[in-house]
Amino acid sequence: MSGSRSWTERALRRLVRMLPAQFRFDFRAAIEADLDERRRAGDEAGLLRREVPSLAGAVVREHSSAFVSDLQQDVKYAFRMMRRTPGFTAMAVLMLALGTGVNAALFSVIDAVMLRSPFSHPERIARLQTVNDKRAVPTTLERFDALANAPGPFQSVSAFTGGTHIFLATEEPRRLDVECVSAAMFDILGTPPLLRRPFSAAEDQPNAPATMVVSFDFWQTLGGTPSVVGSTVTVNQTPVTVLGVMPRGFSGALSRSDVAAWLPFRRPVVGGGATGCASPRGINVFARVRDGVTLDAARTAFADIRVLPIEEQTYGDLRAPFLVLGAAVAFVLLIACFNVAGLQMERALARRREIAVRLALGAGRWRLIRQALTENVILALAGAAAGLAATGVTMRALISLLPANLPHLDQIALNARVLVFTLIAASAAGIVAGLLPIGQMRRVDPGKDLTTGLRSGARHTTWTRRGLVIVEIALSVVVLIGAVLMIRSFHTLRPTNPGFDPRGKMTLLVRLPGASTDTTARFFADLFELLRSAPGVRGLAGSTYQPMRGSMAQVPTSFAGTSEEINTIAITPEYFDLLKIPVRSGRGFEASDTSGSEPVAVVNELFARRIRPDGQVLGELVGVTALTRLRQPPVERRIVGIVGNTRAVGSQTRPWNEVYVPYAQDPAPAVFVFAEAAGGNEAAVAVTLRKAVRSLRPDLPVEDVELLPNALDRSVRWWRFGAWLLGIFAALAVMLAAIGLMTTIGWWVNQRTRELGVRIALGASRANVTRFVFRQGLTLGATGIAAGCLVAAGATKFLEGWIYGIAPRDLPTFAGCALGMLVIAALAVYFPVRRATSVDPVVALRAD
Repeated sequence: MSGSRSWTERALRRLVRMLPAQFRFDFRAAIEADLDERRRAGDEAGLLRREVPSLAGAVVREHSSAFVSDLQQDVKYAFRMMRRTPGFTAMAVLMLALGTGVNAALFSVIDAVMLRSPFSHPERIARLQTVNDKRAVPTTLERFDALANAPGPFQSVSAFTGGTHIFLATEEPRRLDVECVSAAMFDILGTPPLLRRPFSAAEDQPNAPATMVVSFDFWQTLGGTPSVVGSTVTVNQTPVTVLGVMPRGFSGALSRSDVAAWLPFRRPVVGGGATGCASPRGINVFARVRDGVTLDAARTAFADIRVLPIEEQTYGDLRAPFLVLGAAVAFVLLIACFNVAGLQMERALARRREIAVRLALGAGRWRLIRQALTENVILALAGAAAGLAATGVTMRALISLLPANLPHLDQIALNARVLVFTLIAASAAGIVAGLLPIGQMRRVDPGKDLTTGLRSGARHTTWTRRGLVIVEIALSVVVLIGAVLMIRSFHTLRPTNPGFDPRGKMTLLVRLPGASTDTTARFFADLFELLRSAPGVRGLAGSTYQPMRGSMAQVPTSFAGTSEEINTIAITPEYFDLLKIPVRSGRGFEASDTSGSEPVAVVNELFARRIRPDGQVLGELVGVTALTRLRQPPVERRIVGIVGNTRAVGSQTRPWNEVYVPYAQDPAPAVFVFAEAAGGNEAAVAVTLRKAVRSLRPDLPVEDVELLPNALDRSVRWWRFGAWLLGIFAALAVMLAAIGLMTTIGWWVNQRTRELGVRIALGASRANVTRFVFRQGLTLGATGIAAGCLVAAGATKFLEGWIYGIAPRDLPTFAGCALGMLVIAALAVYFPVRRATSVDPVVALRAD
C-alpha cells in the first residue's frame, strides 16, 4: 500500500510541476492542501480517480491557454515590427510573393492535369500491348477476344480505337472526334455517367440498334437538358440514340479533351460494316485487374502481353517536363527565402543588443525564437496572399501558354487544393527564411553583446550572407541555362528552311469517312477541279499529310530485299511545286499518273540512301502498301523521282524516310488541301475553300482554314510552353539573385564604412575604392556562377527529352549564360559601389 501511495504521490507531484509557473504560484498552496487532506483520509482511490485526471486536464488546459496567449502576443509583436520597418516588410513580402506565386501557378496546372485522376482506383487499370520478340505489334481482334474470354488476372477487358464521324445537326454539319470502345470500358474506368447509363454488352453487337454516350461538353451543344438522353441524332447518315452523358472533366481512357462521344466498338454506324473508327491494323486494349491482384502480378500471366499502367500512358510524357518546371519554381522560392533570410540576419544583427537586454532581463531564449518564427511565417503568408492574388489575375495568360491538347485543361483553377499547397509552401518558406536568423539569435551572449554591440556578430553574419548569395546565384544560373537551352531548342524546331516553303500557304483538312474508294477519288477530283478555276487561288495541291503535324502513315514497305514500315504520303501532282520541295533527280508526279497507269513513287533523299548507299534508285522497284488497303500485299511501284528532305513532326530535328505516291493511285478519305492566295488575299480564298466543299457535299462538316505557318507553330507548342515558362522563371530567379547580391554588398559596404573612410583619408583614390568593392561583389558572383555551371552540367540530363539540335552541355550556351550573369552581377554591385565612393572620411571617422 505504501508503495502504491508513494507512486501516486510522485505522479501527482510531477503533474503539479508540469503546470505553468504563474499557475503554480497562484494555486500551488491550495492544490497541496487538497492532496494532503485526501492522503490523510486514506482516499487513495479518490486521488487516482479524481485528482490525476483533474491535474492532467489542468496541465493541458493551462498550457494551451498560455500558448494561445503567447501566440497572440507574438502575432501582435510581429505586426508591430512590420509596421516599424515598412521598407523591409515590402521587400520581403514582394520576394516571397514572387516565389509562392509561381509555385501556386504551376501546382494548379499539375493538380488539374496529373493529380486528379477521373478514374476509380487508377492503379488497377492498365493498357495491354501485344509483343513479339519484345517489340510491340498491333493487337488483332482475335487476340483481343482471347484476352477478354480467358481466365486470369483481369476483371474486365475492353477494346479501344479512335476516329472521326460526321454529326448531322439541324444547322451546319460538324465533325465528331469519337472513341469506339467495348461496353466493359466504362466499368474499367469506374466513372459512372452523369445522366442515365452507358451502352451494355448486348448493345455492343453488329446488329444491335445504334447507340452512343456523349461527353459533357457535347451534351451542352445538344441543349444540355435531360431530354437529350433518349433522343436520336444522325451520325454518318445513321440514327443513333443517346443513352447517357458522362460527367464534366471525363475525356476517356487517354484523357483527350476533344472527345465528343463513345460508340460501341462492334456496332457500325455506316453501311458496309465499317465503323468509321476501328483500325484495320490493330486495336488498343485496356483492362482492370481483379481485386487483390497487382499490375506486377498481372505482367506474368501472359508471355506475349505487356501491361502498362494507364497513368503512364496518359501522363508519362508529361512527368519529365513538369519535373523540370517544378524544380525551376522551387529554385525561385529558395532564392526568395535566402534573400529574406539575409535581410532578417541584418535585422537580427541590428537588434543584437536589444535581444541581449531581453535575455538579461529574464526572457526565455525559446520564447524569442518562437517570436521570430511567428514573424517569418506571417511575412510568408502575406507573401503567399499577394502571390495568389497575382496568380489569379494572370491565370488566363498562363493557360494560354499551355498546349491545347493538355489533359483536363479546363479544370485548371485556384481551388482549395492549390490554396492548401500554397499555405504549406508559404509556411515552409517562412521557417526556412527564419532558420539562419534564429541560429544567429541563439549565439547572443548577454554578457558580451551588451558591451561589444554589433561587432560580435558581424563577422559571422558577413560570411553567412556571402554563402547565401553564392547559392542564390548558383541556383539562378541553373535555371537560366535550362531556359536558354529550351529557347534555343524552340528556335531549332522552327527552322527558317524546313525543306519546304510555308509562306503564303493555307491548309484545310477535308475528311470523307465511310466512303468507298471510287466515291473518294471522284469527290476530291471534283473538288480540285472546282478550286483550280476559283478566283484568287494562285496555287493548289493536296496531300494526306501536313508537314510537321502529327504522325504520318507508316505502312509496310519492301525494298532491297528487306521490309519495314516507311512513312507514306499520297499527293497530287502540284504538291512539290506549290510547297517548293526541290526535285533532285527524275521527275515529280504528272496528271498522267492515274489509277490506270503504271504504279510509281517518289522518294526523299534520305530514303534513297536507305535503299542504296549512293542514292541512285531511279527506275528501281519498291513495294508500298496502299493507305486504304493495309491488309493487302504491297504494290510494286517504280521510283521515278528523288526529292529533297523535309522536316517531320515538330519533335524531330531530322527528316524521316518518306515515300510519295500519286493520290490518284491511292485515294485516301482524308486530304489536306493546300492553297496559295493571289495578292495575299487569304481571307477570300479561305471562304472559297469552304464554299467549294459545301457545294459538293452539303452534309460534310468543314473545318477551319488555317495558315500553314500557324499550323507549323502549333507543332512546337510544347517547346514554346517550356521556353516561355522556363524563361519567366529564369528571369525571376536572376532578378532575385541580383537583389540578393546588391543588398549583401550594400550591407557589407555599410558595415565597413569606417574602414573605407580610413582608406580614403590615407590617400586611396575613388578608383581604388571602386575596384576594392567591385572585387568583393564579382568574386561572389563568379563563385556562384562557377558552382551553377557545374550543377547545370549534371542537371541538363533531365532536359534531354526537350532539347533538340543542340547538346545538353552546349559550350556556347554555358559560356553565354555565365557571361550574362557576370554582367548582371556587375550591375547589381554598381549601386553599393556608388555608396562606397561617396563616403565622407570625416563623417566615417567620427562614427562609432
